[in-house]
This record gives sequence, C-alpha cells and structure tokens, in this order.
Amino acid sequence: MARATHASPLQFCGGSVILALLGLLFLTPLAFATEFVKGPYLQEMTAHSVTVMWESDKVAPAMVEYGPTGKLGRTILTRGRPALAGIPIDGLEADTVYYYRVAEGDAVSSTYTFRTLPEKGQFTFAVYGGPLRPKEQVKTLLVMALKNPSFVIHLGNIVSDGAAGKQWGPQFFDQAGPLMARVPFFTVAGEQEKESALYYNYLGGHGGRPWYSFDCADAHFVMLDSCVDLGTESEQCKWLVKDLGEKQARWKIVAMNQPIDYSQNDAQKALRGTLARCGADLVLGGRNGNREGEQSVTAAIGSAAVVSGLIEPDGTAPATDAVMSFCTVEIDGDKLTVREFNDDGRLLSGFAVTKDGTRAAGGSVANKNRRE
Repeated sequence: MARATHASPLQFCGGSVILALLGLLFLTPLAFATEFVKGPYLQEMTAHSVTVMWESDKVAPAMVEYGPTGKLGRTILTRGRPALAGIPIDGLEADTVYYYRVAEGDAVSSTYTFRTLPEKGQFTFAVYGGPLRPKEQVKTLLVMALKNPSFVIHLGNIVSDGAAGKQWGPQFFDQAGPLMARVPFFTVAGEQEKESALYYNYLGGHGGRPWYSFDCADAHFVMLDSCVDLGTESEQCKWLVKDLGEKQARWKIVAMNQPIDYSQNDAQKALRGTLARCGADLVLGGRNGNREGEQSVTAAIGSAAVVSGLIEPDGTAPATDAVMSFCTVEIDGDKLTVREFNDDGRLLSGFAVTKDGTRAAGGSVANKNRRE
C-alpha cells in the first residue's frame, strides 16, 4: 500500500509563509524606527547644569551621552520617558565646553557642543522677539550665532498660535533648532503663546511657573510674564520684589514681552515704579504689537528711558525705516554695552552705560544712516 503523504504548511501555502517572515525581518525595523521630531535642544542652563530636551515620534529607551571631549564618556540612561521630556545633566564645570548627543531607540542625533554659563568675567547674550517669518528668522539666527552669545533671550510671540501644535515646528523649531542645540534659549511668553500647555512643555519648564530668574556671572536675570497680572498686589509682582531684593548681583536685568512705554497708564506707571525701586538696570521688552516692519526689541535703562527699538532716548520715534532684528548685550565688569543689528548683521546703533551712571555711545549709527 502506498504510504500517504501530507503537504507541509509551507508547501501548502506555496512558500507564502517564508515570504511573510522575510518581510517581517526586513520591514519591521523600518516600521518601528524612531525619529526625532524636535531637538535635541538646551534648556535651563546654569554654570553647573543643563537640561537636554527633545521630542520623538515614539517612546523607546533613551540615553544622553556627554563629556569634555568628542569621545563623550558619560551616559545617562532613561526608560519610560514621554515623547517630549528633558534629561538634566548636573555636576558640570563653569564656563566649560562639553560635547553631547542623544540616542533613542535606533535614532542617534549628531554630536553637538555647548558651553556652560560663566560664574565671573565678561559675557555676551543676544535678544530678539517675534513674530518673525521663517526666512527672516533664519537670517537673524545665522547672524546672531556669529556673535557667539552665551545664551539667547526670546521676548515672546514665538509662534502665531501657541495652542496649535502644528505651528511649533515650521514657525520656530525648524529655524531655531540648530542654534538651540548649542546655545540655551531663555524665553518669556507673549500674547500669541496664549499661556498654552505646549509653550510650557517646550520652553517653560522653570519650576512650573510662568515667571522665573537665573544668574550668569555677576548679572541676575528676571523673566516676567506680562500676560499674567503684574499689578502691585499680584503674586508675580510680590515675587519680583522679593527676588530682586534678595539678589546682590552687580547687574539686574528684567525681560518681558510687553515693552515699557511712557504713557500715563496707571498700570505702566506702577510697574515702572516697582522696577525702579527694585534696582533694575536694564528692562527688555518685546515688539510693540505684531505689525510687520517694527523692531523686535525695546530696552530701557533703569526703567527711565527707552534707548533702543521703537522709541529714542528723548521719547520720540526714530526717523528711520530700518528694522532692528536683534541686539546683543555685553557685560564686562561695571560696563554694559547694547548693540542693535539688522538681519544682515549691519550695526544700526549702540550705547554703553556704566554703574556710576555715565552713558556713552557704543558704535552709534545716526538714524539718518539707517536703511533696509
């Protein structure tokens, strides 16, 4: 009797199982590959610490590698982190260059460098505000990077609608990301951030409050939220008075989205008085509204006179069509120097003040010489 034969499952399926297995073998890594959506970028830097942030499209085991040379050598491992989170690095040396990179799943970032903030000596920081069109912002940030700032202050209105998740990439991170990977950004909220959770998740993790402060060398920085009550009896104003009153820093600098103006508005008068009593040396404010063609930064010395941006020291509007894209502030001992630039890197004007109250030109360019 002939012995019965039975087709194997593979034969029965005509080899389709083998093809399916091969497909899984080769396609699965692609299907489950992790990609960085934003970052890595730097936040909350001090002289001895920094937080590395990034957002990925999937959650996977991740690590931050860092060290004083390109060999890295130190690793922080993390599991179960959300798609957007920050990994703090502590125990760093002040004013020192470090290398770092991020790996999550099968995604590995480029290796970047950063320099921790100094505890003493001269330093320069850059300031700009929004809203800026993408191409305008790219030009501004490329020129700004050449000034080698220790950090950047952004004065708010970062995107058109802070509650719209799809705007944060194309309107900000796509342009600012390369610089943010090397230089920390300290930000304040503007009206267009709408006090949204996205703003605080991406950029506002400073103890969970919309106002905060930090130090760099012999300067103390206070970052206010002008979209939240700043009245004399408000929680924010009481914190401001306490924070500035406790600090013995040589320079006290305040930043907020709302520009200091010289109207007779009672709220503005009260705020100017509070800042003056607290000993604020420099007050940085954002764009006065969101109309195109306006300067992106205003500045006041001692809460007394606007000296850059939309209003001249004598309180008059500048007779110019030039647009100041950003400014740099250099602090060197008892001298503070502010310089204004357009997005081509051309110096528009500048001034310097000293702690004894004198003020001198610092590369000034007459208004009549300003041009687009």
